[in-house]
Amino acid sequence: MLYVGYDHGEFGGGLRQINLNNGQVSIIEDTPDSRQTLQSCQGLMNTGCDPVVRIMSDPQQPDCILAGTNQSHLGMYDGVVVKVCGQTLAPVFSRELWTLDKLTSGPNRTWAFNTLTPVRNGWVAVGHTRYARAAYSAASTSPKIKMSAFPRLGDLGNLKVSKDIDGVIFVETYCCAYYGLKKQRWIIALPVMN
Repeated sequence: MLYVGYDHGEFGGGLRQINLNNGQVSIIEDTPDSRQTLQSCQGLMNTGCDPVVRIMSDPQQPDCILAGTNQSHLGMYDGVVVKVCGQTLAPVFSRELWTLDKLTSGPNRTWAFNTLTPVRNGWVAVGHTRYARAAYSAASTSPKIKMSAFPRLGDLGNLKVSKDIDGVIFVETYCCAYYGLKKQRWIIALPVMN
């Protein structure tokens, strides 16, 4: 099987599964009612609402994948890491987002992230202000996930880079300076290769 994620920004995206034996393409989503999904954005991997930011192999189940979704539009945020095994979806990680703004906080808003990066023994999901580090162990079937603020970034030539933190470095980048919009500061995680 081949998995392809689409990122159409605020217009969704979703996940496709391609059977390499016969070329059949399937939409992978778990939504309560396909007629309501564009309005309600309920379910996992909702094609009308969930842009996919990364697909990676599941460190504990090689026949499964992990896919990260991120919806960040007009102050509303949603993000989740989903385990996909064939046609079966299960949430692995999301965190409720609480802010001072009543419109953007609450039980239907989760922490959104820009990237999902495979690293030694797990993965790192990076958002605008913090990151989540998942570490797998042989003693557990689910990862231990810790949320942290970004580490201090130091100068390395023209780059702002962190020190190695458990096999990961963080690098400051800028994105999306087009159509008169201001450039946004983004932090990305890079695995340290041994």
